Amino acid sequence: MSFLGDILYNIRQDAIDARKNKSVSSYDIDDGDDEVVDMSKPSAREGYNIGTIKRYNDQKGYGFIRGEDGNDRFFHVSSVKSSEQPIQGAAVRFTPSQNERGLTAVDIYVKTKNASPAFIIFGDTRIKLSNINNYGISTETRYYQKVYEIEDTSSTWSRLVSSWVFKGKTVAITDYDVSLFTHNRQLKKYYTSGKSHFDQAGLNHPNTADKSDLITKKVKYLYVTTYQGDNFQFYEDATAFNINDKCSELDDLLS
Repeated sequence: MSFLGDILYNIRQDAIDARKNKSVSSYDIDDGDDEVVDMSKPSAREGYNIGTIKRYNDQKGYGFIRGEDGNDRFFHVSSVKSSEQPIQGAAVRFTPSQNERGLTAVDIYVKTKNASPAFIIFGDTRIKLSNINNYGISTETRYYQKVYEIEDTSSTWSRLVSSWVFKGKTVAITDYDVSLFTHNRQLKKYYTSGKSHFDQAGLNHPNTADKSDLITKKVKYLYVTTYQGDNFQFYEDATAFNINDKCSELDDLLS
């Protein structure tokens, strides 16, 4: 073999040996500048990152996106390529970039909002969202009747001989009951059950209510009206859910 042939053979053999010694994972790509990209991440495979709009100023047209890597990136509305406009909390995909001021996001696509549910649940009441005409929080003066409780419950004997007193507990009554009070019609007093075997028997306490048993309270309630003419009212002291939270839920679903 000639001298030149020996050189070419050695160069070729060195290249073959280098390829043998370098094991490249099917998930790693050498891009030429020693940076290894983890292809197991969807964002790397597709060439974009996933994130959420952390803050956005609609008037000035800029904000920040928090990427899946935890970094915050500045963006301008001019970089949004989707028809869906940016809002705080929206999920986005974007191409990470950088300028002299720091990390940025470009080629931004705002994901379409998830489809809203068809109904909203208020305890045992189910209302179709598309039927709702109006809603809000209001206050109303409601009538209540006093509930009497045993004054001393420290022992069985004390429960039998103690007086019945009003400790602040009340029960809402209907407009019909209020009209009976107004016309001096008799109504039963309310007593706490389960305290004594004399409860509701009329043996150690009067069983007829009078106007002094009637009190009023201002109570907040959530109202929901529909295009069909329904008028639902959910009073804060008579529901298992928080009416303010439900009103906020309606804001989110109907906005």
